[in-house]
Amino acid sequence: MVGKRVPRAFRGPSWLFWATAMLARTAAILDSVTGLAERGRRADAEVALRTLYTHVTTFCWLAIDPEPHLAEWQGGSEAQWDKFNREVKGLYGITSPDDDVLASFGGAKTLKPLEQLADDVDAYWPSQIAAFRGHPGDSKKKELLSFRGAYTSIFRTTSRIAHAEVDSLQASVRARERELVVSMQEPSQFGRSGFALPLTGFAMLVYNHHFEWPGEPRVGRMVAALNYEPTEGD
Repeated sequence: MVGKRVPRAFRGPSWLFWATAMLARTAAILDSVTGLAERGRRADAEVALRTLYTHVTTFCWLAIDPEPHLAEWQGGSEAQWDKFNREVKGLYGITSPDDDVLASFGGAKTLKPLEQLADDVDAYWPSQIAAFRGHPGDSKKKELLSFRGAYTSIFRTTSRIAHAEVDSLQASVRARERELVVSMQEPSQFGRSGFALPLTGFAMLVYNHHFEWPGEPRVGRMVAALNYEPTEGD
């Protein structure tokens, strides 16, 4: 569906431009997750899933109030470039050819942490789009099938693979009788990377909310599996 929407030319930056670019990037990451999983690279697919979650959460947050949130997002990017510029100067004595531009980024504020963006998503979108889950109002416990819940169940768990922690080696080690076998071959199951499709569906629902494309019924099935709750007898 996204492949039919792009390539698309724009005369300059606008909310439609940024939203379309984010959706295209999200779809491209989904394609990478699927390709890696199908090749038996489950761990790498889950690292890509972590990237996908970051993009979808950020996009859904931007879409809450595009004008001020785009400014905050851009400021966060400038703050990272300022950090990079100061580091290469201070540690390596290297001056970038774009030093004047990078110097202008000094004082920019970093974007709030990802889990706070997820909290904002959970506070806003459930009242706008039924597929989004909010949190119980009378309890301190959060809803696991929310975006904040996905931060814990997707982002944190896949971080252990991305950061080369002990768990990351599970993809390459097998226990067999009295020995441990190291191999590049991984289980063929999709594992957590199966969440990539419904996550992309949420991004498309938000895009549809703003631009009436591709139509909510077409995308609803993509997120249905994530929100499915069996009734008695199912």
